[in-house]
Amino acid sequence: MLITSISDKGQVIIPEHIRQIKNWKTGQELLLTEIDDGILLKSVSPFKPTTLNEVARCLPYHGTAKGSPVTKDGIHDRAAKPCHSGRNDRSRFIPDLG
Repeated sequence: MLITSISDKGQVIIPEHIRQIKNWKTGQELLLTEIDDGILLKSVSPFKPTTLNEVARCLPYHGTAKGSPVTKDGIHDRAAKPCHSGRNDRSRFIPDLG
């Protein structure tokens, strides 16, 4: 257990080894939460909370657009391309479906 004190300015010193463990640098914002027998300090995330849909919208999409029909020829073209399953794959081909 560690003991620290409050300065006349209301500042509390967090020991260096704890700041290193938590990766708290000078200027780190901390969230203070009152609990029954004291306070809880948690670092504030530098990023606003996001949803999966918000993140997914940032990713590039290289497939067929939604609602675009896939032709029979397009399916055969895709079937003739190699399937890579790993770094030692020997570029197996999907057989032509005729």
